[in-house]
Formats: sequence, C-alpha cells, structure tokens
Amino acid sequence: MCDLKSVVEELSNANADVRMEAAYTLAEYAKAGFTVPEALDKLVELLGDDNGGVRGGAVLAVALYAANGVTKPFALKRLIGMLNDENVDVRRHVSLALASYADNNITDSNVPKKIIALLDDDDETVRGNASLALVSYAARNIKYPKALEKLVELLDDEDEWVRRCAVLAIEKYAEVNVVNRDALGKLVRLLDDEDGVVRGYSAFALAMYAERGLTNPDALGIFLKLLDDEEVDTRSFVLLALTSYASKGLVNVEALGKIVKLLDDEYSMVREHAALAVASYASKGFMDPTSTGKLMNLLDDEYARNNAMFALATYAEKGITNPEVPGKLVELLSSEDEPTRGHAALTLASYAEKGVISPEAPKKLRELLHDESKWVRECAAQALTKYIERGVS
Repeated sequence: MCDLKSVVEELSNANADVRMEAAYTLAEYAKAGFTVPEALDKLVELLGDDNGGVRGGAVLAVALYAANGVTKPFALKRLIGMLNDENVDVRRHVSLALASYADNNITDSNVPKKIIALLDDDDETVRGNASLALVSYAARNIKYPKALEKLVELLDDEDEWVRRCAVLAIEKYAEVNVVNRDALGKLVRLLDDEDGVVRGYSAFALAMYAERGLTNPDALGIFLKLLDDEEVDTRSFVLLALTSYASKGLVNVEALGKIVKLLDDEYSMVREHAALAVASYASKGFMDPTSTGKLMNLLDDEYARNNAMFALATYAEKGITNPEVPGKLVELLSSEDEPTRGHAALTLASYAEKGVISPEAPKKLRELLHDESKWVRECAAQALTKYIERGVS
C-alpha cells in the first residue's frame, strides 16, 4: 500500500497532473474500502479546480468516499453545480456522487429535475449514471415525473448499460407509484434483449407495473420462455413477474410445470421466488400436487422457507396437503427468526383446518403465546385455536 498521507499532500501540488493523479489514487483506494477522512475537505475543494481532469478525479473520489459513508454535507451544493460541467469525466462521476450522497440521506429535492439534461448527454456512461442517480432519489421518494418520460425513451438506447440503468430507474419510479403506460410495450420488447441483465430488470419492472395495475398479456408467453434463461436474475425476476401477473388474474397454465421445476434450482433466490409463484398460481386454482414435496424440502432452506410455507398454506387451503409437513413446521416454531416462527404457526393453522395435525404442535404453540413478538403470539393463538377445534390440545 502506498503512503496515503503523501498522496493527500499531493492534492495541493501546483502541478495539475499531480493533483489529478492523487485524486484518482484516492478514488481507487476508496473503491477498495480504504479512505482517509481528512482528505475529503481537500477533495471537495478540488471540485472547483480550474483543470477539468482534476475535477473529474476529485468528484470520483468524493463519490467513492460517500459510498464508504464518508461525506461532507456542504459538498452537495457544489456537486449539483457540476451537472453541466464541460468535462465528460466530471459529468460521468457527478451523478455517482449525487447517488452516493442520496444513499447517505444527503439530498436536494431539485436534483431529479436538474439531472434530466444528462439523460440526453452524448456520452453513454453519463446517461446511464444519471439514470442511477434517479434510482437513488426515487428510493427516498424524491422524484420528478417528467424524468420518467425521458427514461422511457432511453429504453431504446443502443448502449446496454444505458438500457440497464433506465429500466432500473423505471422500476424504482413504479415503486413510488409513478408509472408511464408507454413503458409497458417497450419493457415487453426488452424481455428479448440480447443483454441478460436488461431482460431480468425488464421482468422486474413489469412485475412492479403489474402491482400498480398495469399489465400486458403479451408478456406471458415470453415469461414462459425466460424461465429457462441462463441468467439467474432473469429467472428470478420472471418468477416475480409471473407472481404479480397471477395476482391480477393473468396466468399461463403452461408455466406452472416450469415454475415447480425451479423449486429445485441451484440458486436460492430462484427457489425463493419460485415458491412465491407457486403460491400465487395456487391462489388462482392452478396447482401441481407434486409441489408439496418440493416445498417441504425448502423448509430446510433459510432463504426460501418462508415463501415455501406460504405456498404450503395456500395449497392446504385448496385441499392439497402433505402429512409430513406438520412435523417439519413444529421444528420451525423454535427458529430464532421471527418471520419463520410466525409463518410456521400460520401454516400449521391452515393444515389443522384440513385435519392434518401434529400431536407435538400444541405444546410448542402454547410456548409461543409468550413470544417477544406480538405478531408471532397472534399467529400461535390462531393455530392453537384450530387445534382446539379439532380436539387436540
């Protein structure tokens, strides 16, 4: 590791090339997680340097320092003033800095409006990074609806990085209830994008649009094909989209077999979302009895087990149960994880409703009546009531 103290001193060197190299060196170390907090005042000062290269290095370092939680709130005003900088590196990095400051809850409500100009920049990195800044601001419910119109245009951008960022921003805007109907058709087309990340993000955005009541039936056939996609995120997000579409009454019956198959996917995120999709399809009356065995196996999966229990409960409510499930659920009543304890109790209640019980359950459920979580206590009481109604206490 080089002597960072001497690098900090070089930020004040009379030679612009030395200042620029020092700024970029500090940025590289910050990217690796190493920061020198006392350097930040000087880096912020260099945001106003006469040399564009120095400003570019300084703003990148400020961005990466903020990504490490090292900030100077007074720097925000200077960063905003750099949005129209003549230097392309400055314009590339300033959006990252604004995003990182927003991630540290240091924001200015005018930024989304001001950053729109960068969405038209000739440089693709500038356009993409500006979109990411909008993501960070929307995550804090600071948005500018007119920005969404420009983001929708960027869905046709020739650069895959820009398309990725634009789709992500459109999804985040949908999360805060700002949607654009014109985006639907383009998002469906992007399900066939050559870039796997774009395909996945597009499915994610379509899932969120469906949650807001905006769907496109043409997507269902493509969702089916993408369940075999080589990209993990694509398979995972398509499952979320199928879940959201099913909740709105739009199902693809052919998809159910593939969804059930993905309960055995090698990636936990895919298994987790597959269980949720299985539950959503079951709620609409589309079930595969073989699912219960696979779902029971997921009770040993710390990431997928809660969704698996939700699916098992939904199947039970539809009259399809697995006699081995209650025993596994009783074990989960002792989990250290609050949601797991609650979901296990609720699933036991659904099973007891159909007469499928575990003799060991009442004792454990009574213990949970003293759980530190009010929600868990309520779930346990609900399950215990079902057992008492069955004459088992």
